[in-house]
Amino acid sequence: MDLSNDYDVFKGAPKTDLSSDFVIVNGVLEEYKGIGGDVIIPKGVTKIRVEAFYQCKGLTSVAIPKSVEQIGEQAFYGCEGLADNNGFVIVKGILFDYFGGSVATIPDGVTAIGKNAFGGCNDITEINIPDSVAI
Repeated sequence: MDLSNDYDVFKGAPKTDLSSDFVIVNGVLEEYKGIGGDVIIPKGVTKIRVEAFYQCKGLTSVAIPKSVEQIGEQAFYGCEGLADNNGFVIVKGILFDYFGGSVATIPDGVTAIGKNAFGGCNDITEINIPDSVAI
């Protein structure tokens, strides 16, 4: 039975974009529900919550608008597709994860190391940290 023309079952409900890959509440990107690829965070987002993109292995790039003032810990943890040729997942100067070898030489320009950035790196023997990282 086709009721699409006879009833408006969602009349009065808040407007929701069901196709959106983002859960955004009051300017905070709470969660990314997409499959990855090249992602553009919507303008107006001011904060990316802790673990918002957690384990999104298919994420290959992320464009972050200037409106974002804060990125939560582990926001990009496990996002292998974001790793550069040296195995680092770096977003806006923050090192979020590492998928490289036993010796990690963090690139100049990284300003912070996220919580658990080297979690699961059981074979790592050396980490070289540049002066640009604020400790």
